[in-house]
Amino acid sequence: MKRGMKRATEVILTLLASATFALFGAVFLIEWMAGCGETYIDAKGERLQHECVFIGKPVKEWMK
Repeated sequence: MKRGMKRATEVILTLLASATFALFGAVFLIEWMAGCGETYIDAKGERLQHECVFIGKPVKEWMK
């Protein structure tokens, strides 16, 4: 009985760790593709920064 419980705990922890890693990887990829933090200079000579999708926005803006 203990062996089955130990195996179930290992499976749950493995799935939780995998899901956490996948979530962070997805957020990183989305932010990278959006150009988060990159800057460019427009025709007027002004330096502008690309916006981030998730990072740096207040939670209220996410809920819109």
